[in-house]
Amino acid sequence: MKISFIIPFYNREDTILRCLRSVTNKFKINNTYEIILIDDNSSDNAYEIAKKFLDKKKVNFQYFKNFKNLGSNRSRNIGYTNATGDWCVFLDSDDEICIEQEILEEYFDRFSKNNLISFRCIDYNKKIIGKIDKNEFNSYSHKFYLNNFNNFPEVLDCVQKKIIGNKKIFNEGFFLGCEFVTWSDMISEYGDKILINEPGRIYNLDASNQISNIPKVDRSNDFVKAYLFFLIKNFNLLKISTIIHVSLRIVYYQFFSKLSLKF
Repeated sequence: MKISFIIPFYNREDTILRCLRSVTNKFKINNTYEIILIDDNSSDNAYEIAKKFLDKKKVNFQYFKNFKNLGSNRSRNIGYTNATGDWCVFLDSDDEICIEQEILEEYFDRFSKNNLISFRCIDYNKKIIGKIDKNEFNSYSHKFYLNNFNNFPEVLDCVQKKIIGNKKIFNEGFFLGCEFVTWSDMISEYGDKILINEPGRIYNLDASNQISNIPKVDRSNDFVKAYLFFLIKNFNLLKISTIIHVSLRIVYYQFFSKLSLKF
């Protein structure tokens, strides 16, 4: 089995080394994994730092640089379509892997009939982010995900590429990701999503350019488009409560969208 770690980054010279070190600390045998770096037109030294480290560790890696800032979804698609692994693991460049290689591979073998697997996240104090579930894992259908997407915790997402194949899987219509749209489409096409309660990722909050730190007026247009797209496409499968929730989010971000036009 070979695993591809897909890591987009934009001006992450302060965090990229921590991220890469977490992978090499957990994955000792170089020919069992690869790292794919997608530089979203950074202006700092993140790539130079990454290359020096990976060359020293003799890690197999690919590097792609976008000609302009294309956003997370297009960057992830570049990484995914060029990945050579059986499974792809999508890791943010400011976060860390915290699951051992043997455990990750055991779960991939165990759930080989499933194409979409996620692992829980912990914070820097090793506490599970979100509600603690006593089950070892849960399987979520398309309809369930559609009506509960806003309650899903931070996760480490993995996709079985040897089954899904070499195609773009992330919706490129949204610059800032809006991953709930992508995952609702993927679950519809590729089957239930398995959420394993084993921690797989350390979710850090110290990067200055995280989406949560972007002012609402600067991210409102993307979220209006995403929620509207989600509502129209899935309307017949949504509960009344979900329709109301999504509609309120559209109104909320429309307010900030109009506010941004005044400044």
